[in-house]
Amino acid sequence: MEIIKQFVDLYINVFEKYPLAAAITTLLFVILYFVWMRFYNEQQPETAWKWPAIVCFVGWLILTPLLGLIVSALTVLKDVLTSIAGLYIYVFKTFPEASGIVTVVFLGLYFIWILIIKKWRQGKGIVWPLSHPGIVLIVAWLVVTPILGLMLRWFEPHP
Repeated sequence: MEIIKQFVDLYINVFEKYPLAAAITTLLFVILYFVWMRFYNEQQPETAWKWPAIVCFVGWLILTPLLGLIVSALTVLKDVLTSIAGLYIYVFKTFPEASGIVTVVFLGLYFIWILIIKKWRQGKGIVWPLSHPGIVLIVAWLVVTPILGLMLRWFEPHP
């Protein structure tokens, strides 16, 4: 009986913390049940499974806490991305010249890299990251820009 009590507490917690996620899964499984009863059982009555409500209920039992977990992970991800975006906004507002210089340098590197790949690719295989300079340079830009901003912060005149 203790496991049932814990299971009920889990669902009460999911419905309290993430009512939208719980409502979405409930709606999806109610629709699934009616679609199953309407189309599948009418088209194939000899092979119709007689308990689609049990399958839908078990699916709902599994998916509702998982969707709550996904929503909580997305909430944490939103907080992290908000703080990272705040750092970029700070760098771009405080040091627009440095941000522009980094962007221009990486755009130049991108076009040079593309020319090198066109010359080198003829008849030879290229390792995956080297064949996608856009992805590599965007990641490098995302790393270099805040580091440059933090380094330039050291040279700011202090009042």
